[in-house]
Amino acid sequence: DSSAWIDFVRPELAHGFHLKARYLRGPTRQKQARLLQMDSANSALVMLQLYFKNEGSTTALRRIRLAIRKTKDSNSRIGVQNSCVPPEITTLSPGTMSCSMIGVVFNSVSDREDTLQAKLDIKTSRGNHVFDLRPPLVELVQPLPNNTIMSLETFRTEMKTKQGFQRVKTKLNMTGEAL
Repeated sequence: DSSAWIDFVRPELAHGFHLKARYLRGPTRQKQARLLQMDSANSALVMLQLYFKNEGSTTALRRIRLAIRKTKDSNSRIGVQNSCVPPEITTLSPGTMSCSMIGVVFNSVSDREDTLQAKLDIKTSRGNHVFDLRPPLVELVQPLPNNTIMSLETFRTEMKTKQGFQRVKTKLNMTGEAL
């Protein structure tokens, strides 16, 4: 139900502040979207679980805030339409952690890698960190609703509309015990 963890802010570069995230999928994505009052059926919605940790040994982190800038579309980027961020973390003592969820709705979906972009600002008592969230295409793929079976005729009709990387044709020869 989720991707591997991705480091957004590494502790050795941020005075012990560590932020990592993972993309949510399937039923977990749907449940968390409902909790944040977002439309889980929207294919332009990306849900992430965030993991904040203070790996510093002496000082508490204070006022950890996350903001997502609304960005406009350009020729090569699709911006953010709507987002839901967690509330501010007032204090994160050394060795402690906190988890939360964010939801980002992009203006549209894309069929190209690196076109979806959200600018995230993280502000703490130890500084500001800015980074781009660029979800991979695989995180936008959604399963068909339960008990939905596409007919062969519908599949063939849809395949006729696909071109380029959306459609790959290859021959596979198998011999011996693999059959």
